[in-house]
Amino acid sequence: MGSHRNGGRGGDQSGTSNGDAGGAPVDKGVDFANYFCTYAFLYHQKEMLSDRVRMDAYYNAVFKNKHHFHGQAVLDVGAGSGILAIWSAQAGARKVYAVEATSMAEHARAVVKANNLQDVVEVIEGSMEDVVLPEKVDVIISEWMGYFLLRESMFDSVICARDRWLKPTGVMYPSHATMWVAPIRTGLGDQKNNDYDSSMDDWERFTDETKNYYGVDMSVLTKPFSQEQKKYYLQTSLWNNLHPHQVIGTAASIKEIDCLTASVSDILEVNSNFSSTVTLQNTRLCGYGGWFDVQFRGRKEDPAQEEVELTTAPSVDDSTHWGQQVFLLNPPARITEGDKLNGSFSMKRSKENHRLMEVEFSCEIRQQSGELVPRLVALCSSCSPSFSITRLPLRLLVPKMHRSSSTARASEEFLVNFSPASLSLASTPLLKTAAASEDLPVYSNGNSDHATKKEIGLLHNPPGRENVIHLIPVVLFLCGFILWISSHPPKM
Repeated sequence: MGSHRNGGRGGDQSGTSNGDAGGAPVDKGVDFANYFCTYAFLYHQKEMLSDRVRMDAYYNAVFKNKHHFHGQAVLDVGAGSGILAIWSAQAGARKVYAVEATSMAEHARAVVKANNLQDVVEVIEGSMEDVVLPEKVDVIISEWMGYFLLRESMFDSVICARDRWLKPTGVMYPSHATMWVAPIRTGLGDQKNNDYDSSMDDWERFTDETKNYYGVDMSVLTKPFSQEQKKYYLQTSLWNNLHPHQVIGTAASIKEIDCLTASVSDILEVNSNFSSTVTLQNTRLCGYGGWFDVQFRGRKEDPAQEEVELTTAPSVDDSTHWGQQVFLLNPPARITEGDKLNGSFSMKRSKENHRLMEVEFSCEIRQQSGELVPRLVALCSSCSPSFSITRLPLRLLVPKMHRSSSTARASEEFLVNFSPASLSLASTPLLKTAAASEDLPVYSNGNSDHATKKEIGLLHNPPGRENVIHLIPVVLFLCGFILWISSHPPKM
């Protein structure tokens, strides 16, 4: 079938660096269990294949630029179900090497054969760092982008493939990438504060019951439990499909990548100063949203005949499974049209897991009057790109999120610490729900996820309230029945 295994998989050690300064090697067995294995399921592949924006961009990039593929050797890095390899062959490629690290390679072989392309497409199961090809290639195509572009660190494998196997005249698909941030308004912060309060109320009941029933006082653990829950609920970045109306200022580019020349050291850390202008009157700065674009331009000496762009920016009709990352500010800040937001952004890989990121995000608000609001910082550590707006010791461990319908990539975590520098969370009253809802419209469209549609509703209708209402008639009936029985005792 023109397919084979190439390279090992499972408990051996790889020389791949984890991205830290020390460059400690990554245990490939652990990396496979934590990352690659999630891509071995068809349901996961289906979610990505159902992303119309993603699919259209790659399809158009290949078939509107057939001159890059016709008669050429192509390498598909992280082939998954094999669709990019199949399109490359259909566009006229002489030979396509489809490298996939998981057992999804077996399904890719079946799809290739079902489309009568087994003589052109060779599926290779193995890691890109270990694979040995029989020739150099003219094109490398890959869908390597993670949440907020760099989460998952799969671009490392693409760089490895490029340095080892791309001809000097070869092209990269995509060729360029850009990371963006913009100020946003959202009700998610209010929801997360409510979740935190509920968690602490539950803890108080737990400690009371443990002491009363079992004679053990657990209240000494209240402070560490509170810190743990703050990290979980209040300092974690979130996956979300934002509506464009939730973006309240100009977007700023924080990183541009040329896929033909970028090195791993170029993406180990992202550091950027940026500015944004508020475009909405009298609103709340609830945090920042982050997303990315990739472009298919070919190379300077061999440009694309028709450039194609894939964007994950907030959209009414064209949302993607990547969505956007939301970095919450707690508490929000009042801003208005014309205010300037000057910020700095820093993101680096987690020492615990090289596929996750830690982010620090700082920002100051210069009002139209010229008054400067104290600098805000959000510190994020562990798990994924985190976020910051003033230096308070708040960090949050982020939950792994399985994405339903529109959350198909490997589970993600983000840590965020977003608080005014001069204020403490304990002493600062949070904005009430009624006030918060004034500038938080709800939008519903066919592509947005349920969390986005219910964003405002959840603030006013806590889960379970509807069920309680439905029980009222039953309770009234039982009360009436008891009263009737008590007034008509049975005759002996």
